[in-house]
Amino acid sequence: MATSNKSTLEEARAAKSKAAALLTALPVIGIGITRIGDGYVKVNLSESVADTAGPKHVNGVPIKTEVVGAIRSDDSHFGANGLSQENGATFPRQLADLE
Repeated sequence: MATSNKSTLEEARAAKSKAAALLTALPVIGIGITRIGDGYVKVNLSESVADTAGPKHVNGVPIKTEVVGAIRSDDSHFGANGLSQENGATFPRQLADLE
């Protein structure tokens, strides 16, 4: 039987902080709050883990995990000056490079 999540944004924020502390042993690359149905805390993983690893709920807020892979830099969008020319806008690759 599926459970309905009626958690508030404040409850999801609190669950996100607690989930971060509980998931330190997993290959977490990001934790966020996303609206799927009535809301979730979403955990992005760099690789698969056992289904039993990590909580399914924190403080009543559902935790959704997804394997998104490792984060890699895609330098193909950057010119020789280190600036992106994507979609007509210019963005620095790293702000530290501009100092």
